[in-house]
Amino acid sequence: MKWSLRMALSLVTTLLVNLAVLGQAPVNDLYTSPTILTPGVTCTNVAGTVVNATATPGDPAINAATGYDVWYQFTATSVNPVINVSSPGANFTAPRIQVLSGTFGSMANKFNGPIATALTTPLSLVVGTTYYLRVYSASTTAPTTLGDFNICITDVNAPANDAFANVVTLTSGPTCVTPVSGTIANASPSAGDAQVTGCNSVTGDVWYTFTAQSVNPVISMTNIGTSITGLYFGSVTSVRW
Repeated sequence: MKWSLRMALSLVTTLLVNLAVLGQAPVNDLYTSPTILTPGVTCTNVAGTVVNATATPGDPAINAATGYDVWYQFTATSVNPVINVSSPGANFTAPRIQVLSGTFGSMANKFNGPIATALTTPLSLVVGTTYYLRVYSASTTAPTTLGDFNICITDVNAPANDAFANVVTLTSGPTCVTPVSGTIANASPSAGDAQVTGCNSVTGDVWYTFTAQSVNPVISMTNIGTSITGLYFGSVTSVRW
């Protein structure tokens, strides 16, 4: 009887292990059934998993197409939302994110990189456009356990003078008495003008305008953050930072 009991327990254990190994793929394993995410002003985590996930070949834009992945979809409500994948399981190897636009088969890559990089990289999305979000690993072997994670999309407001139409007015004077504070955090790139397009147009910028009181005014910038790369004139009366 003892031998029979051990045999029965062994068979049950083996069956459970095999079921785990051959377990069902996540509900959003395919791009045709993505989980819908809703951006918000705060991070509202949605639980996800790559346990038993499979690869998605068939589109040239997909990075590491032989790696396992799961799919999400969201409609952009800001230009540079923050995508946060947190608390990845121990068996989720080198988790990465890819943001894609368009139709499967001819998608365009908007961002691709490690989950930490996604927290600080401006995405320059188009508000109102729907995007695919792929959470994946370059590894070809999906975990059978410990592959869970959390994901959320948070909207961050752009600067008030992010667009050319919303310039901040600067007043020139004989001395720099009251500096005007500014930021390019979460700024989006500008397009539509040949001079702008040819001058670091892929990076975020903010806009100012002033009326010249002298032929050669001195424009000073202080306490400059490391993300600011230059000061450019868009015309004789406007300044682009």
